[in-house]
Amino acid sequence: MRWDQPFDQPIAAEGRELATLRDAALYLTERLAGLQSAALEGAAEDLMAAAESGDAGDVAAARAQTMRALHARYLIPGERPKSVAQRWGKRKR
Repeated sequence: MRWDQPFDQPIAAEGRELATLRDAALYLTERLAGLQSAALEGAAEDLMAAAESGDAGDVAAARAQTMRALHARYLIPGERPKSVAQRWGKRKR
């Protein structure tokens, strides 16, 4: 397994730079321990597949899935969804 495979572009997450498969795997396990989500499971599977194969396509897929998992938990900058109250406004009486 090659966990030191670098991403094409590092991922910036809460002041840290995730530059390799190992960086991303450690960050996800440290930061999101105990949480469950489809995006997180997909990221873990893609990271393991990329480490096993070393294929550039697998590394790119692992990066994309890691980004999805981090966006889902608001750990990297991006537009957050508005709450129901912000979308619909206050209830009229």
